Amino acid sequence: MVKPPATEPEPQIIKDTRAYEGTLRDLAERAEQIVHNMPDKPDELAKNFGDLREILAPARTNLAAILARRPEIDAQAGTVLQSAAEVRQSFTDLTKKIEDRLQQVRQKETENPKAVEAAAKALEGIKAACQRGETAVAPLRELVLETHRQGQAIFAELDLYPVIFDYAIEACDLYRKGIGEPASYSAVVEGLVKARANLRAIISTFIEAAQKAEEAIKKIPQPGTAAPIS
Repeated sequence: MVKPPATEPEPQIIKDTRAYEGTLRDLAERAEQIVHNMPDKPDELAKNFGDLREILAPARTNLAAILARRPEIDAQAGTVLQSAAEVRQSFTDLTKKIEDRLQQVRQKETENPKAVEAAAKALEGIKAACQRGETAVAPLRELVLETHRQGQAIFAELDLYPVIFDYAIEACDLYRKGIGEPASYSAVVEGLVKARANLRAIISTFIEAAQKAEEAIKKIPQPGTAAPIS
């Protein structure tokens, strides 16, 4: 009895690539949400750029991880190409083995020609399936080559992204500094304006109190003006 081939575990590179894609998708969605909800107040804008920096930094880290796997991904392309060639050759070899067996069956003397013909027909069917398999896998080599070319083009672009992200992070820091510090200083001055208004109010209240005291003092009887005692 032929045992079925054991199910091969999913390559780690596929799991890791899927994880990179998921992480970057989440970061992209968070960035879009931050930009969508950006307020008009400068002090709050500075905070938003701080939040964006917290997205740019891990995105840069994931990018570096992807670029570090390039040799492994390139090697996998070579492995797949080799495997495709081996599969096609295996179909060719199996077809030849079936042809040899078919010839042996048909040359064998037997008292039951119908049984021989049935076996030969089955072998012919398997042979045809192998020939179709060989034809089917032939275009896969070109598909793998095209996919590899696409991967190379993607990596050619991604190679430029570390510097782009470095610039974006630096610009984000400048936005946060450029907006945040003037906004903070503006808040200080605004506080001084309110403090001055309060001080003016205190002085005004004191003056009002002094005026009331003056009016009250005027109502106090002065010496020599008191009413005579009867």
